[in-house]
Amino acid sequence: MEERRTRGDFVRRRVRRFVGSHWTVLALGLLILIQIAINWLWLSTNVVVLGWDRPRHLIESLVYNDLLKQADFRSLFRAITYSGYYPPLFHLSVVGFYRLFGPSMDVAAAVNFVHLIVLLISSYGIGREIGGRGVGILAAFITSSLPMVFAMSRYTYIEFALTAMVTLSIWLLLLSRGFTSKRYSLLFGLSVGLGLLTKWTFSLFVFPALTIVLLRAGSLSGLRKGVRSFSLEKRWLAVSVGVGLILTLSWYLPNVQRVSELSLNSLLVPASWFLLGGMIYFTKEASERGGNLAGALFVAAVVAGSWYLTRIDFVDHAFLIAWGRPERHTWAFEYYWDRLVSEHFSLPYMILLIAAGVGLLVLRGKALAKSAYRRGAWRSDLFLLAVWIVVPYLVFSFRPSSRHSRFLTPILPAAAVIMAYGLSKVRLHAARMLAIAAVVLFGSLQCLALSFDGLGWVRHAAVVELPAVGQVDFLAHNVQNQLPSSGPTDRGFWIVPAVLEYVATHGEGAEPVELGLLINTQQLNEQHFQYIIYTDYQGQIRTRELALNLPNQPVYPQLNEVGYLLLMSDHPAHRIHPDSLRIVEIFLNDPPPEFQEAFRLIQSYPLPDGRVAYLYERRGTLAAAGSGKGPSLLAGAHMLDSRAGPGAGSVADLGPMCGEQRSVQECDRRPWKWRTGA
Repeated sequence: MEERRTRGDFVRRRVRRFVGSHWTVLALGLLILIQIAINWLWLSTNVVVLGWDRPRHLIESLVYNDLLKQADFRSLFRAITYSGYYPPLFHLSVVGFYRLFGPSMDVAAAVNFVHLIVLLISSYGIGREIGGRGVGILAAFITSSLPMVFAMSRYTYIEFALTAMVTLSIWLLLLSRGFTSKRYSLLFGLSVGLGLLTKWTFSLFVFPALTIVLLRAGSLSGLRKGVRSFSLEKRWLAVSVGVGLILTLSWYLPNVQRVSELSLNSLLVPASWFLLGGMIYFTKEASERGGNLAGALFVAAVVAGSWYLTRIDFVDHAFLIAWGRPERHTWAFEYYWDRLVSEHFSLPYMILLIAAGVGLLVLRGKALAKSAYRRGAWRSDLFLLAVWIVVPYLVFSFRPSSRHSRFLTPILPAAAVIMAYGLSKVRLHAARMLAIAAVVLFGSLQCLALSFDGLGWVRHAAVVELPAVGQVDFLAHNVQNQLPSSGPTDRGFWIVPAVLEYVATHGEGAEPVELGLLINTQQLNEQHFQYIIYTDYQGQIRTRELALNLPNQPVYPQLNEVGYLLLMSDHPAHRIHPDSLRIVEIFLNDPPPEFQEAFRLIQSYPLPDGRVAYLYERRGTLAAAGSGKGPSLLAGAHMLDSRAGPGAGSVADLGPMCGEQRSVQECDRRPWKWRTGA
């Protein structure tokens, strides 16, 4: 008995010792598992993918998947150089998950589980570097509980992967100790290359911090001195040049035809040869600060250059979208501030961030006027975090042509570390523990309330009427804070599979059936249709975008070229061309005889918000534009009654079809979403 008790005490001591030594690893692992479980539950409930860019990225991932069906140098080169706008890393990572689990929307979104692991480990690492293990764990928790972070981790936007790569790069930059560590310097270079392959805006978040590290470490002056005293090791230089040439030719020779189609074409070989040779030389020779920096930069250039050199033409398009449309220029400071409060953080978290930032300054208020403090602040890692936040905010707000709240997502880990470090500086132990407990409780509650439809009572209780202020919502509550299946994501909106199934089943002829889309909402737009056509109906159905009128062609003459037409009552005007909207209004409210003769209403789909989508089949030919009848359609336009249905006489032979005799919920095509093959 005594021996058993002694053995039990020994085991308990070993367990306590292990937990005491590894509690941060256990806590971080538990946090990651919980977040992945919550995201999996969210994805398993969600049906409706909102927006335009998310389904567009899904379609892109399928293109990459097709390009890589036969894995060799040619297919890989074509995949890497396929896009002239987005770097390929995010879509290639999705393809990796497709190969493991099969193509589907959920599998594509699940690639963010990997990025989530990288993000939380990196957030912990930065917090630990600045304030110790406790600050690291708290920083990882706050990062995971920021509304924009856990929201974006469920979507197929590139910004979540970008956030993970930015955070990893900043962590490795800190670990490089001003490029005195060869290992972490080279790893930093690799992370920079991969970050740039994720999205070009990576540079706005990392390069300012990199510049400060170089300046305060004297790396630039050291580099100048190193250049003067630099002596080549001729034998290793020859090896580097030879190996670099072999690798370069192995990459480009099988792809001569594709190279000839790219902007730099013949210049790609010498440029890549130089970068590869330099990388090989400096990765071996790197030991001093200047050599480590050169090695890191060459590694980054080689990895990122695999796309940037080949698709240098992306610059024109990227600049056009970002700042190249003067008619859309606007200051975005107020816009981004509003989104940071209401969408990225929530009011309590924003108050905590401001309090932490001010508190960290006040702690050394007496030394603020001293030059020594200013020099110390310049060298503080907290200064890097501030630059990480402020520079992108200023750049994105400075009269851009395009603004989206998700653009600022990569600054959130920096804010989380500041919040965690500020909490760790509360002097009274009891007050500090109480504040940390309150943050953990609020963060957990907010994450759960914005992740599960059934917690509406929490969301309702968070909206409070305050004197002299009015109604205040203490939880995040904006466009990107989406529940899995409520409001805009109600599965009743997901009529796309039912529409395509009907068209594919009833369409006639050997040619692909053409579906005209006079509809363009966040739940129903051409991207949604194209994704499912790509996976389920490739070669059977084509879509024709009529809502935006992008080719600047009138809608009416194109109606004779489609077999089916889908339109919707009460369409949001900002997402449809005015001429297209007038056509919709006429067809639904006062359809002329020629339209009723040419098109027959065969399906109607009531939507959860009260609107109705109508599917028409063409059975005749409309009068040609300019005949006198076509222009009369535009002349008779009038405002659409949101409750109006199809005009009299336009409904014929409606049987027990989806959206009529059966509810939209009964027609839900969830099994498709979980399909494991294309």
